[in-house]
Amino acid sequence: MTETPHIRPGQTIKAGFWVIGSKLASKLVDFASLLVLARCLGPADFGLVAMAMTTIFIVEAIFELPLSAALIRSAGIGDEILQTAFTLGLLRGLTIGTLLAAISWPIALLYGEPRLVGLICVLALAPVMRGLISPRMVMFARAMNFRPEVMMEVSGKVVAAIVAIAIAISTASYWALVAATVLGPMVMMAASYGMAPMRIRLTLKNWRIFSDLVGWNMLSQLISSMNWQLDRMILPRFVDAHSFGQYTISSDLVSIPFQALLYPLTRPLLAMLAAGRQDSFGDAYLKVSGGVFLLMSPIFAFMACMAGPLVGLILGEKWADITPVFQALCLIAILRLPGSAMWIFALLLNRLKSVTIRLMVELLAYVPLALAGIALWGIAGAIVAKVGATIIATVTSMVLIRDFAGARIVDQLGVLYRPVISNGLAVMSVYYFARAHLFETGVIVKLLASGGLFLTVYLGAAYCLWALVGRPGSFETLAFRMAGRSISAVGMGAWGRKWIGARSLSK
Repeated sequence: MTETPHIRPGQTIKAGFWVIGSKLASKLVDFASLLVLARCLGPADFGLVAMAMTTIFIVEAIFELPLSAALIRSAGIGDEILQTAFTLGLLRGLTIGTLLAAISWPIALLYGEPRLVGLICVLALAPVMRGLISPRMVMFARAMNFRPEVMMEVSGKVVAAIVAIAIAISTASYWALVAATVLGPMVMMAASYGMAPMRIRLTLKNWRIFSDLVGWNMLSQLISSMNWQLDRMILPRFVDAHSFGQYTISSDLVSIPFQALLYPLTRPLLAMLAAGRQDSFGDAYLKVSGGVFLLMSPIFAFMACMAGPLVGLILGEKWADITPVFQALCLIAILRLPGSAMWIFALLLNRLKSVTIRLMVELLAYVPLALAGIALWGIAGAIVAKVGATIIATVTSMVLIRDFAGARIVDQLGVLYRPVISNGLAVMSVYYFARAHLFETGVIVKLLASGGLFLTVYLGAAYCLWALVGRPGSFETLAFRMAGRSISAVGMGAWGRKWIGARSLSK
């Protein structure tokens, strides 16, 4: 049986870089694929596949089993535990596949789109393959070694992108999107057993290790999927496939920073917090929450203020109509950031019930807002509903965190004001130079120049505000300390090379 290794903060930072690098590489492949697919296919094609994927996301979320999280936090892992995890993953996959095949025809009747039957049945292979990835891969995560996971994920993305692009160019068919969705998990599953082989044996002997995460987790996943997919369930009844495709592609673009940066960090953070002893979970939460907002909020703020050029560069001019929707969803993403780290501490402290309560409050607020808003105003109504539900959910998260982690609401708000002010100054700087027409060159040059200006103003303002309040022991302390060491190392390296060169010439 393998015991939990001792994990140092430095290992967590290194592991975080590896995981983020993995997601960035994966999203870079997705981005390159999207550049081609968006020009070969139209919004209606994306909308059709999105209708099928909405059903799959909900069913997959209902039967979500946090097997990896349970294995990471377990004190020790043996072969029988891994075989139990594989058996549970197999049963989950068979259940998802069977249920999706059964409901594919009623879903097609609901939306009046017969092509959804075949689409849903084929796309159902994706969650089945994801559930069959070798459970022994978790041994790398427990040791904070995410290189194998990087290789597995990137290889799957590359193969899927190549095949999807070939299909799109040759046929201009929406089946290119299906190929990209299914082939990635299939390749990842095959690669996982090459890197982490294990003897397959069906058993449920150690199911109790996972049982305490199943009840509340299943309910919370169901509610979460309803929160995330409710607009996609309702919109096709009130808007055409073209408009629905525009909305879904905007939402998918906004989700990229979450998938590439925020979500990957949760695993090394969970491993570090589970392996260490925290004097105060409240202080730990404030540092994590402040760090999340400091890192993620400028990305969405820049995306919102440069939405037009970004959409034109990524998707092409025929997608220009989605710019206002894209901007609104970026601002909603910023509202969602406070409290986004809640579930890590809830899982760590065995308070998944609190996550369920938070999601239930959001759903109860979102359902009437979405039904009324979409019925009356379509996509605009969906955005208004998201704003209202997100604000309510964020406030609820702060209250629950105060109760089970001990972080006061005033302190939770206190870690946000410096990034908010820094973002405001950076956005105003970019808008000022845009109005002065100083960046009126090519789109790429304009984005690079605007991005450089935004980043400079944001980091400068964040550092000044942090110094003005006495350099508190927050996430900025770690970030600026690491930046200082990196700059010193680069400077010392350049000085050392010059010194060695001078010594060589003198001889």
